[in-house]
Amino acid sequence: MLKAVVLDFDGLILDTERATFEAWQAVYASYSQGFPLQLWLENVGTTNSFDPIHYLETLLYRPIDIDGLKQAYDRIYSEKIEVL
Repeated sequence: MLKAVVLDFDGLILDTERATFEAWQAVYASYSQGFPLQLWLENVGTTNSFDPIHYLETLLYRPIDIDGLKQAYDRIYSEKIEVL
């Protein structure tokens, strides 16, 4: 007999924001850049259009390999949420 059901619509049962931030930190570090905590905090949980990839391109003053960057981010993010 089913006694309870937990519905999570706001993402708080599993904190993925930390993993997301740390994955972006690692990606930015691979380009010798720091990932801006304050800018990240201003945009977490909002519909603002902060784009970490575009922001990195503006810091570097050049286009980057977006597919390679996304693959690196996905790999790092997956490693971080595996332990959650």
